[in-house]
Amino acid sequence: MRFTSFRARFIVLSIIVCISGFSQGMLLPLISFIFESRGISATLSGFHTAGLYLGVFISSFLIEAPMRKYGYQKLIVFGGLFVGVSLFLFPILDSIMFWFILRVIIGIADNVLHMSTQTWLTSTTPQHKIGKVIAVYGLFFSLGFMIGPKVADLVVYGTHVPFVLSSVITMLAWPLIFTLKGASEAKPDSDNVPITLLSTLTNFKTVIVYGWAALMFPMLYGFYESSLNSNFPVFAMRNGFEISQVTWILPMFNLGAILFQLPIGALGD
Repeated sequence: MRFTSFRARFIVLSIIVCISGFSQGMLLPLISFIFESRGISATLSGFHTAGLYLGVFISSFLIEAPMRKYGYQKLIVFGGLFVGVSLFLFPILDSIMFWFILRVIIGIADNVLHMSTQTWLTSTTPQHKIGKVIAVYGLFFSLGFMIGPKVADLVVYGTHVPFVLSSVITMLAWPLIFTLKGASEAKPDSDNVPITLLSTLTNFKTVIVYGWAALMFPMLYGFYESSLNSNFPVFAMRNGFEISQVTWILPMFNLGAILFQLPIGALGD
């Protein structure tokens, strides 16, 4: 069955971005738990965490041209497929170096998935509803991010368990994109201006020059999010907390985001 309505598209894209948040929310504390149990230093664990965000950073400069050329659906398929396969490979390629590479790949794929769904949604949402719609969309991402640490808790049954489970969930979610009629033709509006790396960098420069103050807040949030979900588990375990306790504490930080998403979106409208 194929769906054509905005509501159907909104639901499918929200489910997909929920899985994007879930994979990040699971991966950050999970690898911290594993590294700590293996006696790997907190410094190395912190540098290793940067691999995920390195992938996000790299893909941010490269995603514009493929999105305009291939459309949203193909990039969502690419992102979902690479996230699912990479998660499955973690227990197979069990080494610090390979895990760093897989983290970079997941960072790239997750950002492609996230940016494709978000751009598609914002470009097709009625202007008077955009605040509320993006708030609910963000709520789904936060919900996935909140569930992630509880799946990481399954590491006590075996290192492979949370990786395989999250891989299966991811591979079940992104194919929902094929239920949307006309998804294969959906692309950003083209202004017929060639997209190059130089033009992308120029656009980034313009945004930073005019919007640096607004960009400070998401940058601070990113710092808080990454340090909390990767460093706090190490701190907690070294101070006598059990993994099950840590995986209940971490979601509580995201609960605030969930509670305030809709009111903030409504105020924005």
